[in-house]
Amino acid sequence: MINNPFYQEELKKIINNSNIEWKKFDNKTILITGSTGMIGSFLVDTIMLRNKFFNSNITVVANALNIDSIEHRFNEYINDKNFEILIQNVIDPLNTKYSINYIIHAASNAYPELFDKDPVGTMMGNFIGLNNILDFSVRNNVERVLYVSSGEIYGKIDDMESIIENNYGYVDILKSRSCYPMSKRASETLAISYNKQYNLNVVIVRPCHIFGPTATSKDNRISSLFVKMGLNGENIVLKSKGTQKRSYCYITDCICALLTILDKGKCAEAYNISNPNSIVTIAELAQTISKKTNVKLLFDIPSKNEEKNFNSMENAVLNSDKLIELGWNPLYDFETAMDNNIKILKNERVKKWKIYWEKL
Repeated sequence: MINNPFYQEELKKIINNSNIEWKKFDNKTILITGSTGMIGSFLVDTIMLRNKFFNSNITVVANALNIDSIEHRFNEYINDKNFEILIQNVIDPLNTKYSINYIIHAASNAYPELFDKDPVGTMMGNFIGLNNILDFSVRNNVERVLYVSSGEIYGKIDDMESIIENNYGYVDILKSRSCYPMSKRASETLAISYNKQYNLNVVIVRPCHIFGPTATSKDNRISSLFVKMGLNGENIVLKSKGTQKRSYCYITDCICALLTILDKGKCAEAYNISNPNSIVTIAELAQTISKKTNVKLLFDIPSKNEEKNFNSMENAVLNSDKLIELGWNPLYDFETAMDNNIKILKNERVKKWKIYWEKL
């Protein structure tokens, strides 16, 4: 994807962002867990392009579960002196020969389907995984850890226009679907406890509903699923009234925010990542994607199995004032961001077809 010209334009907007003090990261080493996921892979591409254009000499240590996913996603960087690979599961104690300055911990089971199939693995991955990262950071004098949590930690709050960082609602702890938000909540407390007890420099981000072209093929969150269906020429099927209101944030704005918080965020605090110009209902999301991909929008009744995986938050609009105070401002509104997302993905499909025909 790095050779996609439309995708590169997105990356350039971040590496040229004057609000991020990029020189702070020059000649540093950054470990990125979950490096092949939506957020992690976009982040890796951003840093590697920054190296190319500005000779920043930032070393990326890309962590993933297996070498195949790394080689497939980052084939262009395999022989780059600033790209290193760390293959291991984060639930195992972190073991690396590299001297790490910063850690961005983005590894997590974030797919609703897996919350139902593997709630224990979801909880262990979130909590034990972060504990291993924090323990390593204390022992190896890591300068700062940024933990990628989730807007789902807020639970059910229906009477607020937008949710600020110290508002917490109801999560039904006796539902296995709660494995994700509850383990994220506990992990945040763990991070703050490491700061209190060991003086570890840690900061937390809570992304809202992020979308973009780096979503993986197994991503079954509706923003990714609806785009895939539309680009495949399939009618989009909405299995609810779609009245739930959500903060959506394009991946470019998300990565700008994340790097701003890594740079300027206050230690031991949490920041929402959301775009005030990108608040829509699920029905509006589906309508927008169906229109832009020229497919129909259909409504259907969900099965009981599907209902189990639904997010119970009726209102998931996150307030971004605290983030904006750091100097971050969104580049896109929802419509423009979705246009860019679809344009990049269409270009990727054209490239794959060209490669296919050239091989015949």
